[in-house]
Amino acid sequence: MVQVHFVSLADSIVVTPNPIQHLSVKPSSQVSDKAIVLTVHTDQIICKNLTGIGGAFNEQGGEAFMRLPQAQRDELATALFNLENGSGFSFCRTAIGSSDFGLGAYSYSEVAEDYEMKHFSIERDKKSVIPFMQAAL
Repeated sequence: MVQVHFVSLADSIVVTPNPIQHLSVKPSSQVSDKAIVLTVHTDQIICKNLTGIGGAFNEQGGEAFMRLPQAQRDELATALFNLENGSGFSFCRTAIGSSDFGLGAYSYSEVAEDYEMKHFSIERDKKSVIPFMQAAL
């Protein structure tokens, strides 16, 4: 038997706290009540252990987060990052400067030829991205 860990994103499925589902299957067996056929080639598995799941911290998400009242921020942080009462997100990436989910293009060093980084600043991220990260902690 092989233990499969997955998150179902089918149209009729509501993703809930702790969305990781588990299924024990025989390699190359068909699961009759599901709309999938699962073929497991154990020699092709790169990582057998799921060590985390997550998303991204970005300016758009941070701005949306910061517009919520504090009670709803706390509720959202619990729903996303709490291991027992939420999804347990534990791996979240962030961009250095703006990303495609920024409110506009920016970098931490906006002054041309400032090779000594005298004008380096994360001030923009302090408004929303960093508070969103802190809430995850």
